[in-house]
Parts: sequence; C-alpha cells; structure tokens
Amino acid sequence: METLGSAGLKIKLSKCNFLKPNVRFLGHLVDGSGIKALLDKVTAMVNFLTLKSKDDVRSFLGLTGFYKSFVQNYAAIASPLTMLLKKDVAWHWGPSEQKSFSDLKKAMTEAPVLAFPGYTQTFYLCTDASVWNWERCYSKRMRKTKCTPLCMPVGH
Repeated sequence: METLGSAGLKIKLSKCNFLKPNVRFLGHLVDGSGIKALLDKVTAMVNFLTLKSKDDVRSFLGLTGFYKSFVQNYAAIASPLTMLLKKDVAWHWGPSEQKSFSDLKKAMTEAPVLAFPGYTQTFYLCTDASVWNWERCYSKRMRKTKCTPLCMPVGH
C-alpha cells in the first residue's frame, strides 16, 4: 500500500483480490494456467434454442463472438449465420445455417485455455486465408508434439 501511495496511486480494497487462485475479469476466468471462458456464458451458448429471426442470430453471434479468440476459424464457422444478417438477404434456415449454429456451440464447449505468453520462448504464428476470411493464431510449444494457443495483447 505504501508503494502504491508513493507512486501517487490509490486503490479501493473492496474491489481488489489478493492471493486468490482465480479471478473473474471482463467476462473471463483468469488463473495460473491462462484465460478461460466463463462457464455460465458457455452454458448460455449451449442452451441457446433454435434461431428463428435475424435478431436471434445477432444475439447468438454477439455472445459467441465475445469469445471468438478461443475458437480456431471462428469467422469461417460463423459465416453462414453472418450471411443471414446482410440487409438484402431473406431469412432462410437451412442445413448450412444449422451446421454453423451446432458447430459454434460445440466449439465453445471445447474452447481451450489461452496460455500466457512466455516472451523468452519461441512463438508460432499460424495463418489461414480465403476469399472472405483470414485467421491468425499465436501459439507456443508446451510439449514436443503439442502447441497451445496464447492470449496475446491487441496489436501484436
């Protein structure tokens, strides 16, 4: 506290967490292993009923989009649903939209923990692109054969 005060900083103790194994922060659960999606948000995604209107699609994509950094190829998976939101596109719920909806729900239940970067380790940048989408993922090798995705600050 004295160190903060000497730097001209103030804290409100009622809003602070010290020596906790995990902390809920901005819609995420942060612990020593990395950053995870909140279980109650994932449950809300999985329990989402069939989408019946553009407003339902917008709501679902808003919820899943918040956690898109946890899902590899999120934009490609969500593309059929995103197309439904275009101004001149008539509502049509077909097999591709249902697959997109189901795949996003499944991906959210299998979302990895985003590990913290170790700036002394080698990073791997994986990229993929198509006519309508591009993706990138930073990862680091955790074991000889396995890489894990990293949570990276915006702008890296």
